[in-house]
Amino acid sequence: RLLADALHHPPPPDHAIDWLTWRRRHQARARWHHQRTRLNREYTLVN
Repeated sequence: RLLADALHHPPPPDHAIDWLTWRRRHQARARWHHQRTRLNREYTLVN
C-alpha cells in the first residue's frame, strides 16, 4: 500500500465525472436487462 501511494499518479481532471457517467449508464443498462429478463420469463401459478 505504501508503494502504491508513492507511485500514485493523480487522475485526469475529468476522471470523476467520466467515471460517474459510465457508472450511471452501466446501472441503467443492467436495470434494463434485468427487467427485460424478468418480463420474458414465464411464470406459472402454483396451486
